[in-house]
Formats: sequence, C-alpha cells, structure tokens
Amino acid sequence: MKRKFDWLTVLRSLFRALNLAGICVHEVDADSGLTATAENQTFEELLAAAVACDECWIYLRVPGESQRHTLYIVLGNSPAETVADSSVHPLLDATLSEWSGHWEGRECPMVEVNAPELPTIDAVLDDPCTSFSLKDSLRVALGRDVLDSLRDAHTLVALLERQYDQVVNQDLNIALSPNS
Repeated sequence: MKRKFDWLTVLRSLFRALNLAGICVHEVDADSGLTATAENQTFEELLAAAVACDECWIYLRVPGESQRHTLYIVLGNSPAETVADSSVHPLLDATLSEWSGHWEGRECPMVEVNAPELPTIDAVLDDPCTSFSLKDSLRVALGRDVLDSLRDAHTLVALLERQYDQVVNQDLNIALSPNS
C-alpha cells in the first residue's frame, strides 16, 4: 500500500468550521480550470474541486452581506498554513484563527491508496500514446532472462531518480541563490 497526504480531511474540517460559523462556501475555483459552485454541486463535490490541484480560490458568503469573501488555499504547507491568504472580516478572521489553532503543530494526515493497476504488456505495446523508447526497451527486455531484465530495470530507475534529484536540487539552488 502506498501512502499520501490526506488534504481532503484538512479541507473538510475547514469547510465545516466555516459552516458552523455561518459562513457559506459559495464557489471553488481550482487552478486546473475546474470551477464548482454551491448551486450545482454537493458539499463533497466542492471539496473534491478544492483538492483537485495544489492551490485554489474559495469564495465565501457571510449571511446578511452582499460582498463575496475569499480564501486562497495552498496544499503542501502544514495543515495550519493551508489558508495562504484571505479577505479581512471579523467573523472569518476568528473562524480561521480557531481552525488553524486546531491544526497548529500537527502533520497532515496520511491515507493509504491503492497503486493504480498496471496495464498488460500487450496493452502498453499496442497503445499509440506509449513512447517508442519504452516500447523498444520492453521488447528487448522480453527477449532476455526476466530476472536479469528486472534487475537492470531497478538499477535504471535508481540511477534516473538520482539524476532527477540532482537536476531538481541544482535548479532549486540556482533559484534560491542571491545572484539569480
């Protein structure tokens, strides 16, 4: 089983805290281009839209007011820092302060997920979206001893992961250097 961060639980608790304070989640505008509104989506669909990508805008309605308020959500920080920015409103400020205090110092919950089912070898070879490089490598590997091919594949993955980490770290160091 694989584990991943459970941002759905974090945002569900935020939506519930807002709801208990009488603040209505009116719309979720995800970076993916997905927009969900309370008029045509359920609570769970609004949550799903909010976690569909790493960041989104959530538009709120406070009872008795016509002005729309906003939350800018960024997933990836600690749960207490999920709300990266918000409109200024006394009720909203108090609600967010109490909610983030609940998450202060806590790690994001984890959830176990099933790894996606792998396609068959024939499906990969027949798929027009599969790269020629992967198809060629697979055909060569199938013509060899399966244990030797598997060992080589594991070595190749480890080497490519290390190369990727080096490239990413180098890019990060360049981006963070004071001269860039």
